[in-house]
Amino acid sequence: MVCRYEVVVFLVLCSTLGGAAPSPAKPLPAVFTTAYGQVTLLADPVVADELNLPESTRALVRQQVANVQRLGPCSADCESQRAALSKLGGEIRKMLDSSLSDSQLERLQQISWQQLGPRRLFRDEKLMERLMVTAEQKKKLALLLKEYGDAVEQIINRRVEGKNQKPAPLGSDAKGAHKTLSSLREVYDQKAIDVLATEQRKILREALGKPFKF
Repeated sequence: MVCRYEVVVFLVLCSTLGGAAPSPAKPLPAVFTTAYGQVTLLADPVVADELNLPESTRALVRQQVANVQRLGPCSADCESQRAALSKLGGEIRKMLDSSLSDSQLERLQQISWQQLGPRRLFRDEKLMERLMVTAEQKKKLALLLKEYGDAVEQIINRRVEGKNQKPAPLGSDAKGAHKTLSSLREVYDQKAIDVLATEQRKILREALGKPFKF
């Protein structure tokens, strides 16, 4: 299922950055997170089929995903790793723009927005402008995203009770974590939609395009 990629992307990024959740004070480069999120979606055969991607493009997608996974653990401040991620994000973006048609890029954007969910609307300036989101709405959406991020981090870094116990890795209970994250997504997606006015919700539905079955 495509929706598992929110977990997969988060875990790959955490592993790349040394095993911990990215620090809110130093977010990962936007050029990387956006491009990698989309290329990871394309790595799913269901999405690739939706866009009618030829095998040659699918091979390029797999190569870009492998390039990210080959990045080793970073140093304490992770600055060198962030620079590498920015460069790689640019390369992924260039590959997507040159390999996909305008219609494929548009559909990929729609699927990407659907997969990310309304709770992350305020991070996409293009969509925010299209929806004419107000400053007050942006504040509310930002607060919702922070709450959602804190909740996800607690799930990822959950700790078991007891003396000298270590945090239980997400991989030890992937199914349970995925179910919990899916439920959390639904709750915060609805909260984000509730922030929007009726006309904005209509514009959002049009921007998202045909519903994609995740």
